[in-house]
Amino acid sequence: MHPEVRHALVEAGWRPGRRVDPSLWISPLRQEGFQINERARAILCEYGGLKVERQGKGVSDNFDFDPFDAASGLADEAEMLTMDYGEVYTPIGMWSGQYVSYVGECGRVVAVGPGWDWKLGDSLEEALELVVLGNREIECIKTRVAGAAPFPAPKPGSTT
Repeated sequence: MHPEVRHALVEAGWRPGRRVDPSLWISPLRQEGFQINERARAILCEYGGLKVERQGKGVSDNFDFDPFDAASGLADEAEMLTMDYGEVYTPIGMWSGQYVSYVGECGRVVAVGPGWDWKLGDSLEEALELVVLGNREIECIKTRVAGAAPFPAPKPGSTT
């Protein structure tokens, strides 16, 4: 784990070995029809309830690990991701204060915006590096509005 990411997690209340009961989020999500994958369960056990932030240089970003607050009423959206990407996607929280974020069984973290799906990272660690370090741009992996261009636009030579 990058030292700045670790520092941001500690500032948010995390510590090595932290464990919380994920049923606080999992039970109500299941009642709404969400499928819960084991990757999401493990993430919520360790990070549930934390809000990790980056501040500085005129930039602010965050990841709030409260999937019920982020995704309540959006079981259809999670099902859409599951169908589109061929594995169960479970909400884990909110990225940047407005985009519901999901983790797939493979570990990939995606956020859904108004017309776009973004890959935040191939793992939670990569997603947290994006949030805390701002070390790369988000990657648009799907547009959901007919005729809309990917946002941000792919760099030349990209396969997106």
